Amino acid sequence: MKKMIAALLSAMMIVVTGSCAIRSGTQQTPQTTHNVLVSSESYEAVDKDLADNVSRYHVPAMAVVEVSSDEILFSGCYGDCTGPDQDFIIGSLSKSFTAVAIMQLAENGQVDLDSSITEYMDCSKYFKEGTDYSRITVRDLLNQTSGISTYATFGDLVSTDSYGSHVYSNANYSLLGVIVQNVTGMSYEDYMQNNVFIPLGMENTYASLSEDAKADMVPGYRNYFGLEIAGAPDYPKDLEEITWTSVPGGYLISSPADMGRYLQMYLSGGEALISSDSIDRMFYENVPGEDDGEYYGMGWIYSEENGKTKIYHTGLVENYVAYMYIYPDEDKAGIVLIAMNDYLVNNMYLDNVIAPLTGKDLPDRSGMYLILHSLIDLVCILLLAIALYPLVTIRKWKTKKKNVAFELFRHIVLPLGMFVGMNCIAPSFVIRLFANDVWFVMALCTCLLLIVGVCKLIVVARKQ
Repeated sequence: MKKMIAALLSAMMIVVTGSCAIRSGTQQTPQTTHNVLVSSESYEAVDKDLADNVSRYHVPAMAVVEVSSDEILFSGCYGDCTGPDQDFIIGSLSKSFTAVAIMQLAENGQVDLDSSITEYMDCSKYFKEGTDYSRITVRDLLNQTSGISTYATFGDLVSTDSYGSHVYSNANYSLLGVIVQNVTGMSYEDYMQNNVFIPLGMENTYASLSEDAKADMVPGYRNYFGLEIAGAPDYPKDLEEITWTSVPGGYLISSPADMGRYLQMYLSGGEALISSDSIDRMFYENVPGEDDGEYYGMGWIYSEENGKTKIYHTGLVENYVAYMYIYPDEDKAGIVLIAMNDYLVNNMYLDNVIAPLTGKDLPDRSGMYLILHSLIDLVCILLLAIALYPLVTIRKWKTKKKNVAFELFRHIVLPLGMFVGMNCIAPSFVIRLFANDVWFVMALCTCLLLIVGVCKLIVVARKQ
């Protein structure tokens, strides 16, 4: 049994590390398509460098569009993405769409940004009993100053002492989605389709995982022990049934071409969708954000970069990553959509991947893919060995003198420490969503150590 376990662990290490090495050493040329000709030699160089980076950094699929108010400056598709009309889940970029819907309702006099949310919903359905939710305004939800904590879920919401300060929470925009439904009498999906997507000509944008969306969607990848594996997204259910994730807060589906059109709306002053005044309010009526020099307001982050005003937001779900930006003073905006989430490694280097587009002078970190994934895999293998060893040696343990302190540490302190430590980083359901491989190893090791500990306790009890 011991030899079998040892062989299994060795095989895991060889397969995973070998696979990473193969991927690291293999340079594949991704397929690149354009919906318009690049407009200058500088974009031709950008296109070539992006294609190289997609291969070097093991990005399965990526699409990029950069626009001005009246034209598409550049459009490139790489890897599994073969055209600008294919769909991606855009993550928290969805929040600005929800903010647009709220601003439309505000312009129509149906919503007052400074009124309590109790005017637009039965808050008792979403908040814990005894919570003072009457102080929360619609603006608080938009700017994420409601006091709702980052990982709060419907039915368990509390407005904490952080009320008035920015704390990023999906629940804020989930509640805004509820307001859209309650005020209009329409589902969030129908409202967005009729009042945002269709008016902008966004023919490949959806507020549900419909059959049409599935048909054109680029497969999204998660990373398991250094291997990219395509899989279906954990798409949220009906808005009223959500927990931590929701469509208004992070699961709209859109294409690169449609997102370019969406950004042109902002550069053009709102067109007929919302007023230029509403756009200014979204961009500039903000509050200090999580990072120094950044301000959050209505689905957008305001920052200054090299003396230039940049308005941007990022998006992340279990198997897609997104980034959009607007330079309002330069009449330029862009969208980057990636069909991958490698939360512990590659996500750290996405700035390096798109550096040719953003103009940042960043070093090549593609070699870190193999190094970091190998280290993570080795830690996982070590934890599995620690968890499996008591199981395969339990017969020998029965005849040995018992070290009570050591056994208590191994079967109680260690597994509980792993469980508590994991939840100190983030709730278990969040880790499972974004780093499923590590969550699985930690959960398996915790269960094995506890179960074997219980078995040992039974053995000792029977002897006495």
